[in-house]
Amino acid sequence: MKKSSKDILIASVVLFVLVLLIGVGVYFWLCAFIPPSKAPPEITATCEGYDDDYVIVMESVKFGASVRSMKYSVADNQMIVEDYSDYSGSGGLCTNAVDEIYGADLTFQDEDGNPISNVSFYDEDLDGIVSTGDFFVIRGVNNGNIYNSKGERVPGIGMEGLVFNLVHDASGENVCSIILSDTAPITNKTVEKTYNRFIINNATVPKTPNLNISTSKPVSSASPSLYGYSIMITVTVCNNDTVNVSDISVRFFDNGGGFYSEEYVSIEAGDELRVLTSPCYLGETGAHNITVEVMVPEWDTPIQANATITVISLPPAVCPSFEVNPFVVLFTVLIISLLSAILRKRKCWGRQGV
Repeated sequence: MKKSSKDILIASVVLFVLVLLIGVGVYFWLCAFIPPSKAPPEITATCEGYDDDYVIVMESVKFGASVRSMKYSVADNQMIVEDYSDYSGSGGLCTNAVDEIYGADLTFQDEDGNPISNVSFYDEDLDGIVSTGDFFVIRGVNNGNIYNSKGERVPGIGMEGLVFNLVHDASGENVCSIILSDTAPITNKTVEKTYNRFIINNATVPKTPNLNISTSKPVSSASPSLYGYSIMITVTVCNNDTVNVSDISVRFFDNGGGFYSEEYVSIEAGDELRVLTSPCYLGETGAHNITVEVMVPEWDTPIQANATITVISLPPAVCPSFEVNPFVVLFTVLIISLLSAILRKRKCWGRQGV
């Protein structure tokens, strides 16, 4: 029985749709095995000033790279500058992965009063990628607002003539080199060095002894915090009384769950106490309500204060780069399908003429 032209057309359309669907499926299957990119981002940046510090602004970034795939350094004639902050690279050198200084608070200090970091990465859009509009801040050697536990001034590391570099890990290429300049224009970026502070609850608290929690000191070493990365949290308790106070307990809570405490601590009259937690992981992404309670034996109600720390997820270390244009793939599948339909139609017509 001979097939009609209508039957042949329907069969051709069905074949075309099947081949098209198979082609799309193969395309997405291949995407799952695409190797990571080794193509470096293209970056243009400028140096700007902020008080005694230096701001490196990403003016244009093409093919933005994850902070996990980027490293920074501050160099002097190809020699890496020394930096003994907690976030510096090995051997006290001012070089490290960008994710290690993500949102680092440049006023946050360790138990000895030394800064946690002298370089911070400000992610404007909180996407975990070095992209246009993001910027780095480098504490300058003339920045004298930090003193260690001995009362000695702790300067930064930035100065005129040093070079700030960004290296893309996957390709090994230096994608940005900017010279620090004291004549750089003043930045219009908001350089917020104390990201978050405790807010005192309005609950009635004891008046004697006269203690209070500082609302002007930083709360955490980084804000926002990257998921899976540890941070340190601190509280500064001030003794405004004329007598020493002892047997104080200080407790930290994350969304109501206790995670750190210090007991039987003392504060001298007119002095302040800084309680610093060990490095901690806040866990899931989102906003975390950090509560601190300060209690002395003769009180029934503790002083309580709150701060919010946000944890965000970050993308993979590198992004897929083996670029397959889906339109090219679909066009190729379309041509193959049409050719198959035409050949099938010609064969059918040949059979009909027999």
